[in-house]
Amino acid sequence: MQSNPMAIGLDLLVMAAGLGKRYGGNKQFDRFGLAQSAIAEYTIFDAIRSGINRVVFVVREEMKESFCRHISSRLSGHCEVDFAFQTSRDFFPEGRALADRDTPWGTGHAILCAKNKIRSNFLVVNADDFYGPSAIEMMAKFIKNIPMGKNFFGCAGYGLKKTLSNQGAVSRGICETDDEYNLINIREVTDIQGDIPYKFADLKLTEDSIVSMNLWAFTPSIFLHLEAEWNEFLKSHGFSKIKEFFITTAINNMLKKNLLAIKVLKTEARWVGVTYQGDRETVDREINGLIAKKIYTVPLWQ
Repeated sequence: MQSNPMAIGLDLLVMAAGLGKRYGGNKQFDRFGLAQSAIAEYTIFDAIRSGINRVVFVVREEMKESFCRHISSRLSGHCEVDFAFQTSRDFFPEGRALADRDTPWGTGHAILCAKNKIRSNFLVVNADDFYGPSAIEMMAKFIKNIPMGKNFFGCAGYGLKKTLSNQGAVSRGICETDDEYNLINIREVTDIQGDIPYKFADLKLTEDSIVSMNLWAFTPSIFLHLEAEWNEFLKSHGFSKIKEFFITTAINNMLKKNLLAIKVLKTEARWVGVTYQGDRETVDREINGLIAKKIYTVPLWQ
């Protein structure tokens, strides 16, 4: 891998292979706001305005036709679109038996599945999370001029209170930083719900605790380290039907090995997402507020 050229353009990797069990369906295709667009479309719209000219969707193989019909066809003329597929057999060592599982292997594996599709520095987002225009712009600006082979990455940091759902429990990547917001530790905490401050084992969470919502800024050098972490994960969990390879866990392992550095870029942007059906109203309200401010147009793609 080249270590000195600067990135030419930027890619956006959209993780969209989830099953949406708590939501009750393929939330990736549901349309929100007066512009009647998928959440990912608003993120892509923000990304294009921030200098990103290529989008890679990570999907399950059986979802590609639906994605083409519902989303990627609407992007024609606005950006280049490509697909990477996340299957249970990707990046398994040759000759090793496959785990018999129905669910994807998780966010770390999803990013790894795009290894051969990413051409430049890139942002990573979840398809069902709305990050806010300013957060996308901030992350694109940060990663734009980082040398492609450098192990220096970015993570958008949101205040925990701004990322909770009134509909039920959520999982969040809890960030610990030094005084200059360099990431020291990130921990995946599941089943966060109820009042803040929130006590989880030895961890006390406040409304200002910084969390990752999987808005990352990477150079392609992440893939070498990510694949190594994946291979380590398989040694312990390769036959699991439920264990997931989280990007947060992989990043934390890399930090402990001093393989990379990550700057946490705090954002005041409003995050909303659809974990549950009841979250729809909140997402519609947020997006329609931005349409009223002429941040988005109706229709979105003109």
